[in-house]
Amino acid sequence: MVPDNNFVQDDVTTLEDYLAAIRNRKWIVAASTLLLFALAFLATSGGEDKFTAFGEIEVGLSPVNSGGGNLSAGNLELERSRLIGNAISNRVAEELRAEGYQITAAALRLDIDVSYIPQSQRLDLSYSATDPEFAADAVNTFIDTYVSTRQGEAEAYYDTRTQSLQELIDDAEAAQVELESELAGLIRDRSQTGITPNEIIAINDQVARLNTEINTLGAEIRTASVQANQLRLDRNSLGSAASPLLIADVPGSPDGIPRSFILAASLIAGLLFGTAAAFLVERLDTTARDENDVTLALGARVLASIPAFPLGNRSGTSAAVMLSEDRKPRLAISREAFRRLRSSLQFASASTGAEVFVFTSAFPGEGKSVASANLALALAQSGKHVALVSADMRRPTLERILGVPNHEGLSDFLGGRSEMELKSIDGVENLWFVPAGPPPANPGELLGSVQFETLIKELRTMAAYVLIDSPPVLSTADAATAATYADGVIVVVDSRRTETPDLLKVRDELDRAGATILGAVVNRVRARRGLFSRRDAYAYYETGQS
Repeated sequence: MVPDNNFVQDDVTTLEDYLAAIRNRKWIVAASTLLLFALAFLATSGGEDKFTAFGEIEVGLSPVNSGGGNLSAGNLELERSRLIGNAISNRVAEELRAEGYQITAAALRLDIDVSYIPQSQRLDLSYSATDPEFAADAVNTFIDTYVSTRQGEAEAYYDTRTQSLQELIDDAEAAQVELESELAGLIRDRSQTGITPNEIIAINDQVARLNTEINTLGAEIRTASVQANQLRLDRNSLGSAASPLLIADVPGSPDGIPRSFILAASLIAGLLFGTAAAFLVERLDTTARDENDVTLALGARVLASIPAFPLGNRSGTSAAVMLSEDRKPRLAISREAFRRLRSSLQFASASTGAEVFVFTSAFPGEGKSVASANLALALAQSGKHVALVSADMRRPTLERILGVPNHEGLSDFLGGRSEMELKSIDGVENLWFVPAGPPPANPGELLGSVQFETLIKELRTMAAYVLIDSPPVLSTADAATAATYADGVIVVVDSRRTETPDLLKVRDELDRAGATILGAVVNRVRARRGLFSRRDAYAYYETGQS
């Protein structure tokens, strides 16, 4: 079988990653939260309260300082300066003093704050004082004074120009009346008898001049009248040159963040900081915690993830959970995990033709023997003939799990001291078991012998699946030796202790031996409970379905 090495690491951090970090490093999160809360509790203290009132002004369109009389909002920086300038602040101070407040214009200018958002028509005002009512009155008086001032300036702009044009029209009309009177006199003189031709010519010249002047005055009157009428229309259609957007209310709470909010924020900050720290520690942890880590390190797919057994099922015959009828949820989930492993192995076998599998791990104690024993039981329970070989002759474990005496077995057969006798397991059909036998002096050489190869060939003819429990790869060379007679290797990984660099070494060792890593089993996977698990997680398993 050629391993599938087309695995791409996904570096995108998801919410699941953060939740896993919180779950796995909960003490870091708890310590960070308590520390920040304690610091916030000590840092918060009372003092003289100040209250800030807020208001907003919309700067409307005005012809003042707009150039050419066109309406515009003007320059907000200039309007800000005008609002806090001497003229308006002096008027505000007078009005506030009239209301009984002792305040000067200089003090108002010191405490009033006016800002604006570029490309907008809004001025934001705020005023801070120890008296919340005065703060609100100060802001509202500034607003009223500025609004009335700007509106008055806009109206005065039209009124002044209209009045100027009207005076021009009145003067032109008076001049026109005088010229028309003079013209009428000349026309009477010209119509008198006895007037000489030269006098008529002179009178005609004066009449022509007066007509020209009268026409010029008429044109000026008409132009000025049009302009005056337009100014009156503009004056009548003038909107608000400035208007209040937000009237200041009396502040109900002092400035600054309330202590209760600070304490609540410290809890949130502690949780966030703790989560970040937990996530960092989780990222720096090289333990192969999940399937992606294992897949990338070994270059093979994860066949199944096995949850951690309850404390009472981690050694001896109680570790053979496939023989247990206990309906506790955790054991039910464990049995289902081995059934999934059975299905994965069957699919892999069907697609590759593999029949003989070596079970190994990086180091002792990672659960390879428990995994191989329960997988063999699961396969036998499905009706398949299975041969299970205890090839870890240095530290045999299968015998204790299956409850089989280890007086003689594989080491005796390979050493030529006895014939091979397959053992059966009480209450389990279709399963043959080869005990390890007494520990030999040279287990590595025995696994590389012709007798071991012959045994495996014979077991192939007897069983659909042959599972070989071998020593850890990084402890001895036995696993690599045994793997030469197998179709594939299944590496058992302890999600709580197996380091990713060690898995890379396992892969290198097996590659050098020419062995094929068929897949991996992630053992002792942390169960998700509480906030990060589904409430109905155990619902299916409690029915006892398989």
